[in-house]
Amino acid sequence: MFAGKNEFTQRSFSHAWDLGHIVIFCFWTVLLIPVWSWFGRKKPQWQFIILTATVIAVSLSIEYIQLYAGRIFSVSDIRKNLAGCVLGFCLYRPEFYKNTAGKYRWARIAVIAMIFFETLPFIKSVADEVTACLQFPVLSNFETPFELDRWSGSSSRQLDHSVKSQGRSSMQIEFGTEKYSDANLYFMPGHWNGFQSLRFDLYNPDRTPIQVMCCVNDLKHIELGYQFEDRFNRRIKIESGPRWHTVEISLNDIRTAPAKRFMNMNRIDNMALFTHQLDRKRTLYIDAVRLVP
Repeated sequence: MFAGKNEFTQRSFSHAWDLGHIVIFCFWTVLLIPVWSWFGRKKPQWQFIILTATVIAVSLSIEYIQLYAGRIFSVSDIRKNLAGCVLGFCLYRPEFYKNTAGKYRWARIAVIAMIFFETLPFIKSVADEVTACLQFPVLSNFETPFELDRWSGSSSRQLDHSVKSQGRSSMQIEFGTEKYSDANLYFMPGHWNGFQSLRFDLYNPDRTPIQVMCCVNDLKHIELGYQFEDRFNRRIKIESGPRWHTVEISLNDIRTAPAKRFMNMNRIDNMALFTHQLDRKRTLYIDAVRLVP
């Protein structure tokens, strides 16, 4: 519904932007209710039913129209629109926040729970972004509950507490059999200048080796259209056996990897591991992704 987000924005800004659905539908509800004179003559329960039905209908219409504009149908947007409407209705009717009767008390609890649920992704993203800044130059060590959200991609990922190179946990990655199955460390501090290397630990629980491609790119790479020769690419072979393998990559190799320029080490956007057309699903564990001075 809202324009202005782009793929470079941090999670907290993106989630805060999405919360605009709550704000604007709350504002519209408070603004429009007094204009509907016929609405004021209805009983509170009928007012609530009419409002929620109207918002759901409007939201569904918006989402279906957006499908024709190349955007996806978002149930999350509909929930936020509804939460804003309910909040506006409660603000419009003073008995919902002044009356101490049991039914109004439960209504207040329900509204607070609804708003909290919708703001939870924003709270989690802020908490993890603060943690990521405090952890730096560690980029991801899977010791905090929200760290999985730093990663994206087509692979299946989960925390694992039984296999780790250090600390309490690692991340288990299950690569699929599609053409490219990937795990991307997307939300991380991107200022890599002043460090010598990128280091991370990999563990292959299978009886056969596995090859993965490690890629690193900066924001300029996205502006140039994701050209293969404009990023860092290195094939890594992880042998089988009950031990961790530490991978170390010189940041100078990353800086000089683009064919026609130097990578901007103060605007690193993404580090990725991916596989290409595996004949079966394969599992890999990763831990202690960090920069080394």
